[in-house]
Amino acid sequence: RGVTRGVGKSSPRLLRVSTCSVFTNRLEHEKSPYLLQHKNNPVDWWPWCDEVFEKAKKEDKPVFLSVGYSTCHWCHVMERECFENQKIGEQMNELFYNIKVDREERPDIDKTYMSFVQQLGVGGGWPMSVWLTPNKLPIWGGTYFPPRDMYGRPGFPTVLEKISSLYKDKKDDLEAQGNSILVQLKQTSSAISTGEIANSDAIHNLCFGKITENYDDVHGGFGGAPKFPTPPQYHFLFRYYKMYQDTSAGKNGKDMALFSLQKIIEGGIHDHIGGGFHRYSVDKYWHIPHYEKMLYDQAQLACTFLEAFQISKDELYSDAAIDIFGYVAENLMHEDGGIFSAEDADSLNPETGKMSEGSFYVWRYDEIAEVLGSDSNCDMFCAYYGIDKKGNTRPESDPHGELKGTNTLYIRNDLEDIAKKYSVSMEECRRILEENRMKLKEHRRKRPKPHLDDKIITSWNGLMLSAFSKGYQVLHEPKYLQYAQKIANFVKTEMYQDGKLLRSFRNGPSNILAFATDYAFMIRGLLDLYEASGDFQWLSWATELQEKQHELFWDEEKGGYWNTTSKGKILFQSKEIYDGAEPSENSVSFQNISRLAKMLSDDYWYQQGERLMSAFHQYINKAPQICPEMAPHISSPVLPNKQIILAGDIQSQEVQDFIRIVHQNYDPYKVLLFVNKDSNDLLSPHLPHVQNIPLNTPAVYICQHQSCQAPIFSPEELKLALT
Repeated sequence: RGVTRGVGKSSPRLLRVSTCSVFTNRLEHEKSPYLLQHKNNPVDWWPWCDEVFEKAKKEDKPVFLSVGYSTCHWCHVMERECFENQKIGEQMNELFYNIKVDREERPDIDKTYMSFVQQLGVGGGWPMSVWLTPNKLPIWGGTYFPPRDMYGRPGFPTVLEKISSLYKDKKDDLEAQGNSILVQLKQTSSAISTGEIANSDAIHNLCFGKITENYDDVHGGFGGAPKFPTPPQYHFLFRYYKMYQDTSAGKNGKDMALFSLQKIIEGGIHDHIGGGFHRYSVDKYWHIPHYEKMLYDQAQLACTFLEAFQISKDELYSDAAIDIFGYVAENLMHEDGGIFSAEDADSLNPETGKMSEGSFYVWRYDEIAEVLGSDSNCDMFCAYYGIDKKGNTRPESDPHGELKGTNTLYIRNDLEDIAKKYSVSMEECRRILEENRMKLKEHRRKRPKPHLDDKIITSWNGLMLSAFSKGYQVLHEPKYLQYAQKIANFVKTEMYQDGKLLRSFRNGPSNILAFATDYAFMIRGLLDLYEASGDFQWLSWATELQEKQHELFWDEEKGGYWNTTSKGKILFQSKEIYDGAEPSENSVSFQNISRLAKMLSDDYWYQQGERLMSAFHQYINKAPQICPEMAPHISSPVLPNKQIILAGDIQSQEVQDFIRIVHQNYDPYKVLLFVNKDSNDLLSPHLPHVQNIPLNTPAVYICQHQSCQAPIFSPEELKLALT
């Protein structure tokens, strides 16, 4: 197995590549870690390109498309069982042209064919397996297939043979079926029609009711196993509380969100040793996770925890955000500032010599006792983190027995109870737990690390840019601002060419142009960085990118943003509004253009925001729970159109004190502007009411509708004004 450099003092990372090194295919020339993992398969893989489809047309040979990503557990399983099997590889090469796609590089291809697979009623997920005609028309699909027939399911070789035979004998029927589903998908994607938005309070209340109807009041979160953190839902509940904090529903929403986040922080989904959070919990307790770590989860959760801290002032939440920032800086940061994508769930198990899920993260009791020593301090640590001598994994959470006898750390007991039990003060208890945690962290560094996907994705870096910017705003830690500035500079230097963003970077920028999500998330990050730093260049670039996004992706006929400009290159374009693991480009773009409209008092962006809402009126009015990132930003009479303008030298202590006070309070609907000698000439054309603001005296102006209240000159006055 190939080895990439480790991070920090830890042992080298294992880069998953096929063990069949006697074979080499075209993927060896790609940059994607996922494609490179398959470069030595006996399968004659192609990357997605025009050439392979032209060859397939000439030979009238169907195409097999396999889509996944480098930290996908079941992608690894299918590779090991099927794609590394020489006999199966020969069968694939004989019957099909075979294409590999990294879904993180090409989300447009992934979304297009995932829609088809889900329409078949066979579920969705990765690896995604789809069979196509040479004209890219899907004819059948699924996800993971085993290497042989089992459990009443056909094995992969059986499916290959069956589809090849059907294509030869009943090609017209297959194409007709594929065309029928494609027509439905195109109709769904283009069924958007403009219309009126219902009363905003009714939308907010409907969204609140739908989100909270499956609330788990024992373990937190929504629904049963598996449980995902779903930051967009918590963002909605906090904004709902901001709008309706005097109502019982508003208070209940806040309490549900805070309790759920507490349970997530305490659970095994949280890596209590190395920091950061895993993808999801396989059980309802937040205990046993799927162990991969994704950048988009870290970024969104950090922002969620910071909002929870602003609302509650409970350091449990700020500590969780700090924990994420430490994990990202230590494990995922490129030396020049970009942030890597993910860490795998699987790693080499030294006991078996095989790759297995969770090996890097789980502990046997004897190993912990050996590292910490078998005294009361070790007992205290085990009692607090739920460590049992026989392991703490429930059998139902581990159906294949891979984690038997192991412990995944979670907070089982209250700190105060542990301190009393072991007759120590709370401070001493914290010190002992932290000391032992660091011992285990150092010991864990010696283990083989999970594979690192060191691809830098623009959209996810935009999410992390927001997180670090807000981290500086709320926690006033200078290094978070430095990290945010490095991300923005990295993207602008390495992933921005000829006025357009690129999708990704690995050993140089990719040749794939950015998608609407890349623009939306990066613009939001830049607006957050501007509000953190006061540096006008970031507001200026955010405005330029918004104009470019509008030029490239906006649907002039019906409104809303297409997810791609690849018209003609893929089967159909779509507009996303569903906020799932990541928020949709349209939800985030709606917030961005609303912020720009407020910041610049620009009627054009107000109008585009209205058109965007109108384009999705059917979803917003009837099922706002699918877009919890957008729903709370639909206008409500209780939300003032507030600008907070800080005048004076941003480096002065007075202005810095004002900034701290502004960011102490939770107010997701405000915009913050800085007026000084560097920015005044640039802002004045947009904001006539700032032209007469004196720049030599630090002050705060709270403005609405281009009219400002009397200037505020002291921190005490500002605190009162913002209460």
